[in-house]
Amino acid sequence: MTELETIILRSRAKTDQTKDNYLRAVRAFEAFAGKRTRNGQLVENWCDHMAKTMSAASVNTHLSALRFASRRLAVLRSDPRADFAHGTEWMPEGKKANPSRVLTTTECRELLVLESASLLDLRDHAALQVGLHTGVRRAGLVGWSTDKLRGRDATFLMKGRKVEVTTPLGDKVLEAVRAWRQAAGIKNGQILRGIIPATLDRGEGITESLTSDGLYKALKRRAERLGIEGFHPHAMRHAFISHARAAGVPDWRINAVTGHKGEKGMIDHYTHDTSLVPVGDLLPY
Repeated sequence: MTELETIILRSRAKTDQTKDNYLRAVRAFEAFAGKRTRNGQLVENWCDHMAKTMSAASVNTHLSALRFASRRLAVLRSDPRADFAHGTEWMPEGKKANPSRVLTTTECRELLVLESASLLDLRDHAALQVGLHTGVRRAGLVGWSTDKLRGRDATFLMKGRKVEVTTPLGDKVLEAVRAWRQAAGIKNGQILRGIIPATLDRGEGITESLTSDGLYKALKRRAERLGIEGFHPHAMRHAFISHARAAGVPDWRINAVTGHKGEKGMIDHYTHDTSLVPVGDLLPY
């Protein structure tokens, strides 16, 4: 555990929820920084990097967490110079960050190639198949459990964990999920799990769960290995919606899968999808 993570966990002033949010932000910074020296310029570069895929408000939320940890670090060391993030300016809220880049169909196909029969590749392949063919958010993916998969119908929690959306899955998605569960021996509980690396004494294993941050890092590494820039799990949602629209899928059908309310209100409410073809099967990948 890094020094900045320890500072957040030991805070007396922050709630558990705030600590979780701050930890995600600090871990994102640590992953970006690597072994580089922590200083104001590095923080500025990190904010510019986040602005490629985040709104100004989201960038400022991440920066707020880092500035808190940086400020506490200086206090604990009794050294004002340790507060390396204090000089970084907030991003103007009225200024929109660079729009998120939509994954191309070629990039989606590359991400969906099963590279090997290892537990890691089977797990990531299943996550990508579900994400790219349903547009489910990262939290919905990691919270998905076996009792939420009945036949072809998968139920996911949407943003805020207050609304559930059920959508049929296509053959490719179901096969990817089946292969992962069979290899990992998952019969009940959370479907996507963390991977325990193999050692000289034993083979690969699985944990009881997978965190949102763990899924982010796993899929990010896979995309970077393929040379796909600007990838983040939410890009799967952008890709699903964009390519579904390009394929001529009506917005009300897309909304039924993604959980968006849509702009037509009562039309969306009283229109029911009677098609036997999952929306994901209409995509070009």
